[in-house]
Amino acid sequence: MSILSRPFRRREVLTALPASVLLAGSVYADMPNVKYYTPEQFGADPTGKTASSIAFISMLEAAMADGFLCICDRPGAIYRFDRSVNIRTRGRPVSLRGLGFAKTKILIDGWFTGISIAGAAQHEEMVELKDFEITRLNYQTYTGKIGNRSIAVTRAKRVVISGIKESGSIGFGIFVDRCFDYEISRCVVSDHLNGKAHLSGTDGIHIYRSPGPGKVFENTIHDVGDDAISFGSFYSNEPTQNFQCYNNRISNTAGSIKIYGNAQTFRIFDNVVTSPKTGGVIIYDDRNVAQSFKISGGEIQGNIVKGQIGAGISGGISIWSPTGDGEGIQSNIVIRNNQIEDGNFGITVASQAPNKFSEGVVVADNQIQRMRQRGIMIDRCSGPFSVTGNVVSETGFESAFLGEVRSGGKSADLEFSSNKLSRYAIVDRARYAIKCDPRWSIGSNAVDGPADRWRAP
Repeated sequence: MSILSRPFRRREVLTALPASVLLAGSVYADMPNVKYYTPEQFGADPTGKTASSIAFISMLEAAMADGFLCICDRPGAIYRFDRSVNIRTRGRPVSLRGLGFAKTKILIDGWFTGISIAGAAQHEEMVELKDFEITRLNYQTYTGKIGNRSIAVTRAKRVVISGIKESGSIGFGIFVDRCFDYEISRCVVSDHLNGKAHLSGTDGIHIYRSPGPGKVFENTIHDVGDDAISFGSFYSNEPTQNFQCYNNRISNTAGSIKIYGNAQTFRIFDNVVTSPKTGGVIIYDDRNVAQSFKISGGEIQGNIVKGQIGAGISGGISIWSPTGDGEGIQSNIVIRNNQIEDGNFGITVASQAPNKFSEGVVVADNQIQRMRQRGIMIDRCSGPFSVTGNVVSETGFESAFLGEVRSGGKSADLEFSSNKLSRYAIVDRARYAIKCDPRWSIGSNAVDGPADRWRAP
């Protein structure tokens, strides 16, 4: 009787499985000395006809106790969960791997969180989830409260989530909370409840209250009902910080790459976002007085945003506070070398809330073309603030609207210079190339239009 077919006995210590046990083409064929358990050893049904939740829980608990990996090593296996696979790590590492999302599939048959792995404060340990598909059955029939996730990892360190295909979520697809040193990469996240129509809480990948360092890269996300990738915290003493988001491909989403609440020290770069409803990259604050936050120390660079549908005054790239009576500040943020095409607004740095503003922002060397309204819109800001070296062409209204300077702002601290502006006021011919608060310092700019109409009086 083979080790894979005989009944599992809890006290039995499995020796390393020979490489021949892994079928040809397995992504783990180069690991001949690895020690691991499989779901079938604990009674899992690889046909999906009967539920395998208890088998997965037993496998993961045994692997944590014995220091083994968990590997789904049967190509074409389908495992059905009828309850959450909910694991408490108690300071022990967890590793669950498949053979790739074309060969290992998990079906969530119900409205619970599919896989939930949680550690404890001061006892965080490694969590690794790799190379499988997880989807929820009949997700479009769900009518309950949004919230349960496909995958959730809480209080862990050295987190690797890679090669996962996630779909059918009724909450966040992949959720990481209070984690250190995490990477989420090469995942495909799609088709959440309501598709690309807005439905709050159905983000693709969501990072919450995590000190980092963190990386989210090379993922593909489409048709999710809220933000594609979101970073933030609603706890003033637990900011999400020290994170990078790059080389992701996003399309047909209600939201964007979003930074919200309390967040510090980040880079968002080299992403491609196509047909987002709200915007491509947004720093966002809509909270009330009980939740007042700061977002600071960020770079948004080298991203491409095409076909932004537009919501309110959000742009392809935005720092935007649309509402809320809390206090908010977004500071020391650089928006540079981005390409924005065929949208509503190009770059928006603006507040529509009385106690929220931006300062220390640089908007430089961006390419903006074919905007239905404005190319660049700045409002409720404070110095130092510079808008330089941007190329803006084909706007329905002004090329640039440089609005209210927050009380205390000085003209020497607010610079608009070395920009190239052309084909403005296509929709409304009464508009100017530039409309601005007189406290802005307007330097030399190249304006292709009537000499007497380039700047509003």
